[in-house]
Amino acid sequence: MFTIEEIAKEIRENNLSNEQIYKKFGGFSLYIPKVKPNYQEDILREYNGYNHYSLATKYNISINTVYRIVRESKKS
Repeated sequence: MFTIEEIAKEIRENNLSNEQIYKKFGGFSLYIPKVKPNYQEDILREYNGYNHYSLATKYNISINTVYRIVRESKKS
């Protein structure tokens, strides 16, 4: 499985034609993340100690995931 970033990078770096793209990536699954890759940074920036639920809703993740992101940031 490839991420959209990996495919885009490969196409840019090697200037692939449509046929080369089909040959290299045809038939593979493409993974598009549910949220943008740096959403943890955004959550930590927006977190105020009381908005777990609204952040979970905004980023379409569980409240436990918000708690985990905040907890892990405090360990660093």
